[in-house]
Amino acid sequence: MKKLILILVAALGFVSSSEAQFFEKVNYIGALESGSSKDWTKTWTQWDPKNAPYGNVSDTNTLSSPLGEVNITATLTLDPAKVYLLRSLIVVRSGGKLVIPAGTVIRGLANQQSTPKQYATIVVERGGYIQIDGTATNPVVMTSAKPIGSRDRGDWGGIVLCGKAVNNQGPDVQMEGFNNISLNNTLAKHGGINDDDNSGSINNLRIEFGGLAFEPNKEINAITFGSVGRNTIVNNIQVSFSGDDSYEWFGGTVNCKHIIAFKGTDDDFDTDFGYRGAVQFGIAFKDTSYFDLSWNATGGSSSETFESDNDASGSGRLPLTSAVFSNSLY
Repeated sequence: MKKLILILVAALGFVSSSEAQFFEKVNYIGALESGSSKDWTKTWTQWDPKNAPYGNVSDTNTLSSPLGEVNITATLTLDPAKVYLLRSLIVVRSGGKLVIPAGTVIRGLANQQSTPKQYATIVVERGGYIQIDGTATNPVVMTSAKPIGSRDRGDWGGIVLCGKAVNNQGPDVQMEGFNNISLNNTLAKHGGINDDDNSGSINNLRIEFGGLAFEPNKEINAITFGSVGRNTIVNNIQVSFSGDDSYEWFGGTVNCKHIIAFKGTDDDFDTDFGYRGAVQFGIAFKDTSYFDLSWNATGGSSSETFESDNDASGSGRLPLTSAVFSNSLY
């Protein structure tokens, strides 16, 4: 086990007034209080998802289509009594809403050998809304559809949130890899001028074995925030065994609290394109058995706890990436 190191604040910029209101004042250093009674990781987390006994799939239609894409244009509320198979691209269109109640289990399985390809990924487009209502005793779980003993990173995609907040690349930026999706190459564009934009709310969610490679060296993250605005609520997420970054923010102002990156392949917390939000209470746990699979071949990447860039070229485009991380443990 790696030695745990406490970080009080890792800041690349000044704390704005909205960030100051977001931060919870505590009298301890790091992500956890010494008293176990106030351990926010209790009850809803899972530290051995490879062997967790998830229920058998009972719904193979709602989140799967032979066409490879399911479009949500109104409100779709899932049933926590069911276990859903996620195979397709689930696209929450502008005006659409996906509601996932507490206790819902979604089991993802991509298939890039099928025609059309099945990407097993949830994309919330600009103007779309996702509402994940997990609780500390009844979280929402998105995990692999494979049985115990065969689950691994990249079994399915992840969640991509696209908002209308400002980034430093322009008002219509597309997420990496989506431009070559043959069934719809216009998906996952983000950017705008509304830093107060709202893409929904996420509470008590586990994402396990995501991080599918759309193409070689073009994996998607377990959860990606593209120009997501500060009125979006993100609280209590555990990402485990991601095939790429656990969390990545491309621009935007969304604030996140109580997030865990567990044994991911690439970076735990990656900030780009002028991200200016705040993150408080973060835990990253590395395992030397899991690292960026392209490192030995190219030397162009490595697996970091924090990676922060203004953009890939290192330009000085505004707004500058100026994320503030507080009370983190890795």
